[in-house]
Amino acid sequence: MECGCAYGIMTRYMKEVLGCYVVVLELDQEAFQEASAYADGGYCVNIEDDAWMIDLAAQSFDYILYADVLEHLRNPEAVLKKMRHFLKPDGSVLLSVPNVAHGDIIMNLLCDQFTYTPLGLLDNTHIHLFARKNLHDMVEAAGYHISEEDCTLVPLFSSEQGLYLPSGNKKALEDALDLHTTKNIYQFVCRLTQEHVKTVSKLENAITYQLSNEISSRLYYDNGSGFNEENRIDIQGILTDQHYVYHISLPAGCKQIRYDPIEAKKCIVKNISAHCGKDLLPITATNGIGFECSYFFVNEDPQILFLIQNQEACTITLTVELILLAATSWRSVEEFLQAQNNRWITTLTDKEIQLQAVNEAKADVEQSLKIVQNALTVKEDQLRAVNGAKADVEQSLKIVQNALNIKEDQLRAVNGAKADVEKNLHIVQDALTIKEDQLQAVNMAKLEAEQALDGLRKILSSRTVECEELKRNQQELETHLNLLQSDYSLLKNELSNVLTELNAIKNSRLWKLSQFLLFWRKK
Repeated sequence: MECGCAYGIMTRYMKEVLGCYVVVLELDQEAFQEASAYADGGYCVNIEDDAWMIDLAAQSFDYILYADVLEHLRNPEAVLKKMRHFLKPDGSVLLSVPNVAHGDIIMNLLCDQFTYTPLGLLDNTHIHLFARKNLHDMVEAAGYHISEEDCTLVPLFSSEQGLYLPSGNKKALEDALDLHTTKNIYQFVCRLTQEHVKTVSKLENAITYQLSNEISSRLYYDNGSGFNEENRIDIQGILTDQHYVYHISLPAGCKQIRYDPIEAKKCIVKNISAHCGKDLLPITATNGIGFECSYFFVNEDPQILFLIQNQEACTITLTVELILLAATSWRSVEEFLQAQNNRWITTLTDKEIQLQAVNEAKADVEQSLKIVQNALTVKEDQLRAVNGAKADVEQSLKIVQNALNIKEDQLRAVNGAKADVEKNLHIVQDALTIKEDQLQAVNMAKLEAEQALDGLRKILSSRTVECEELKRNQQELETHLNLLQSDYSLLKNELSNVLTELNAIKNSRLWKLSQFLLFWRKK
């Protein structure tokens, strides 16, 4: 279980390199989301709360890790106590905390200052501070025992707190710490167990900490099977004029070498070069951040690879200026970055000058190109005009040729039509003679028809008079008929009245009596 995993750098290492099953706990939502990609499970919670513990009640772990976490808690002792529930009986707690008793903080106190910073010993998010003794007391009170004790070292004046110390009082301040045994300890790293065992401490080296002119480095060579521990040479560099110089004999068949300047420490490598005789070996890869022949290694496994061009047995001369960050720390980093920044600025200035010259040359070339393009455009326009005129002439020639062919065809057709016309003319003249004879006959028939027509017109005129007379007679008949119809209607009405009266008489008693008498009279 990793408590306070942040963005998962340690999580990923434990999962991918060590092959661990990892559950993470993290307060920050964004950091938790990123770390979860490398974990087998986890919760975005405040570990000082208790509600989340129910979901993990049945789980237990071999290790619980607090990497720079306890100093951010209000009650780290209570957290250590309750988290024992998740630790196996033979499990361990791994923790690291900053040392508030580092010499740089004490010297700042002697100068009447206690300054929080964004990162480091007095990170402005730290709410619980630890020195060695009260760290031990808290661990014992939480029910654990320190089985292993180690530390990281940053010498006096080299931490981020050292930047606030006045340089003029350096000797007096350093002398004031002669009896302080943990003045160079930057961070405590401990392993805790529930079983009481004897503590194995590596802090004696920190108490007697001194820099050495000798640095142990390693060189690996690849003869086709990759880098491995069998093909490793431990090398001891001797400091000469701020440079370490190594002379290494390599067997035949080497394709490349890897130089590891220091183990388990961060460092800066400056002005590195490797020669095989007079040949300079090219650097092909590194896991540091660098510029030209200088590199800044933020990890604790610095590596630089060189390509072996001559694969015969040879002796390599390696020269390097090596700065351990444990020895010079923040100031060396600042100097390195400033030097790199100055190089970048110089290079950038040179590049800008070159770019300006290139832009000017480019402008001249573009201007010349425009002139050439304009001339080419004019020539292309002229060529298009000539080609157009040529095409027009060819088109006109085709039209004339086609017209000539048509005229010839028309001439042949006219000559043929002329012969036909002459032939048909004789036929027409013969037909005309016949038509003239027919016309005379027609005229005679026309005269006769006109005479007959005059007779018919006279008959029609008399018939018209008769028709008018018949129309008048018809109108008189229609008038008389209307009068007759009117009289008929009157007679019909009178008859109806008579029939009515007759029926009334028939129905009267007198009529019945007269009929009876008439009957008897006849009888």
